Amino acid sequence: MPSLLSGFRLFTLPAAALAATLAVTAPAPVQASSCEHMWFLRNLIAHRAGHCFVSALGRAVFGNEGCVPGVQVPDADAARMQAILAVERGFGCRVDVTQSTLGDPVAEWDWRVIDLIPVPSGFESGCFGYRLSPFDLRAAPRADSPVVGMVMKGDSIGFNYEDEGDWMFLLTDAEEGFMGWAPVDAMPYDEDTCDGWAG
Repeated sequence: MPSLLSGFRLFTLPAAALAATLAVTAPAPVQASSCEHMWFLRNLIAHRAGHCFVSALGRAVFGNEGCVPGVQVPDADAARMQAILAVERGFGCRVDVTQSTLGDPVAEWDWRVIDLIPVPSGFESGCFGYRLSPFDLRAAPRADSPVVGMVMKGDSIGFNYEDEGDWMFLLTDAEEGFMGWAPVDAMPYDEDTCDGWAG
């Protein structure tokens, strides 16, 4: 089956399901590669706080330049890291931290533009062939946050993260592969919004 968001490896859907106006299915569990993605997001938060990595993978992916030995991660960030870790544990994730690279392509996207790292939901859902007006994606779940991308007509959109208040975190299959925060009411969840739905 082809991957709709191949750069993200979010979900796959048979061609027949794409033709459906509205596909309602049970949420699909994260793919194995997503364990690496969750590891990456959790450790990105620690890296931003100045954490020094001991593992080979942590040093290879983030480095230790400018790290602060014994740094305390701020409470809000620590809570976000614990929420991600809970999802990892729920799926029995065990990332090999002796390796020096990640196989998950989501980790390669430019997460530097995202101010607030989202918490993965552990489930995948999506809109295929967005039909309505374009809307902005922002670096954080705030209206005054910088615009870092846009959802355009024809895009396929992944909803794989927990909402933050009235905001949702989205990934698109646009040529540039945008990701970012948008208000939950930026797009209605009905059959006229997309060519098809999954999840």
